[in-house]
Amino acid sequence: MLTKSWYETFIADYLIAKGYMVITDVRYPTVGKDGYRTTTDIDILARLMSKGEEVIIGEVSPYSYKSPEELDALIKKLTEGIRHTVGGEEVGLGCLLRELGIDEKALKRVIYVWSVSRKDEIKEYAKSKGVEVQTFDEVLADFLKILKKSLWAAGWKEAKTYSEGVLMMLLWFHQHAKEYIVDPVKIIKSEEG
Repeated sequence: MLTKSWYETFIADYLIAKGYMVITDVRYPTVGKDGYRTTTDIDILARLMSKGEEVIIGEVSPYSYKSPEELDALIKKLTEGIRHTVGGEEVGLGCLLRELGIDEKALKRVIYVWSVSRKDEIKEYAKSKGVEVQTFDEVLADFLKILKKSLWAAGWKEAKTYSEGVLMMLLWFHQHAKEYIVDPVKIIKSEEG
């Protein structure tokens, strides 16, 4: 899994912790603004391994959104069907999904954003267009809950991803902070002899 941004890496790592197989930056042909064939990518393509049915396609945005309309370009990208070029070649996200054998009924479209104002309004707007919006704070809270549960059950576990390793260390430090907090004055006095 190679990503272009740590934001995408964090979301991919979160989905892996939830039991998904994840591919990032999946390129596919589409029609550009000028009407010519071009390529674009989908940031997240994830299939749930335990059930084998649910598939997430997602866009990751490191920005904050203040109105529902600001998400329109991302919503359009995730809901694009098959578009035809002048030459008759089928292109677009719908074509990619068909080529991968992904059933529309099993598809979940998600936009992962840094934050949103008017959260309920923005989430409802996206939902009305068939897209879910998740903020990074929601993802982080769920990621920590998943890791806490497995950490406390096993005492420790091997990190599968970079994000998982960092978060597990933070959880461990937070839990054991009292044991390791040292009074700097005592250290200085003991060193002076």
